[in-house]
Amino acid sequence: MTQEASTASPPPSRSRTKSRGKLVGLIAWVVRHVVAAVIILGLFLGYMMQDQLADVFRQVVATGDVPVELPPLVVVEPVIRTEPVVQHEPEISEQSIEEPVLEVSSALADADATPSTEVQSPPPVAIEVVEQAALIADSETSESVVNATSSEPVSSEFVSVESTPSVSAAVELIATESAVAESAQPVSSDVPAVEAMPPTDEVAELPVSEAPVVDTVVASEAGVETSAPVSIEPAPAEPSIVADAQQTAGQDGTPADTALAMISDELPALWYQARKAYWFGDMAGSEEAYRQAAMSADAGPDIFGELGNLYMAQQREMEAAEAYFDAAVLLIRQGKHDTANYLLSIIDNLKSARAEELRQLLGQ
Repeated sequence: MTQEASTASPPPSRSRTKSRGKLVGLIAWVVRHVVAAVIILGLFLGYMMQDQLADVFRQVVATGDVPVELPPLVVVEPVIRTEPVVQHEPEISEQSIEEPVLEVSSALADADATPSTEVQSPPPVAIEVVEQAALIADSETSESVVNATSSEPVSSEFVSVESTPSVSAAVELIATESAVAESAQPVSSDVPAVEAMPPTDEVAELPVSEAPVVDTVVASEAGVETSAPVSIEPAPAEPSIVADAQQTAGQDGTPADTALAMISDELPALWYQARKAYWFGDMAGSEEAYRQAAMSADAGPDIFGELGNLYMAQQREMEAAEAYFDAAVLLIRQGKHDTANYLLSIIDNLKSARAEELRQLLGQ
């Protein structure tokens, strides 16, 4: 009896296991169907919104920016009050208002009663008037005076070519011409020759700064130190000039001293004319005057040095080298080898052939 009862009813543990298995299977079935439904819904929505999704994808790929929808802007209208604004004016008592009293001194009253008839003149105005015709006449007269009085040329200096002529130098030159013209005696137009002036020890002063300039940078590039500008003294007059003067005196009946002064004064006059033309910007006239002065027998190294400076100012280096070479030769004849060596350093940068000739003359 006991065995039949045990076989008829299953144990309770097995029934629980079966019920749990059915529950798990049901849950799994539900989950599978829900996932499938979600996938189907997503595919459907993607199919319906494929155009919009394609546009968003293109925008993200092109710019890299994800479009963000901003909430609509809420515009708040200002509230305008229509109530009138009442302004409270301060109360002013009648006692606080007083009329101003103007006091006029007796001196001012008398001045107003008797107006002055005196009129103040305006301050003088300085007006600079430069007469071209007078300057030309003064320059011609000064040239003739220089021909009669100048006996020794003035030494010049080699300075930088980059320094341009200043206005003060031109004004100084005009003042010098005016002073010389005022002190000169009138020359008769009937007599072509210039009257001889009495012998004097004074020499017409010419501005040293009027000489054309040379570029000293060339010398510095060659490694030569130039602490100060070099002054070149002109060579003394040769005996042939004195002989020509004596011959002229015998033919024309002119005293020998006067004829010698006329011949020796021609070079300073040309030199003065060359400097004047340079400072007034007439390069062609200055060059012509320097060349005529260089052709003179008593032309010193200064003439050729300033001619070379004029060529350097015009960037004519080959002609400047020739002029410096001629000046160096005259300096060697005078025994001034230091100044010739200075010119050698400049010529070496301009024309090497002339530099070699100059080295041979210097014995280097």
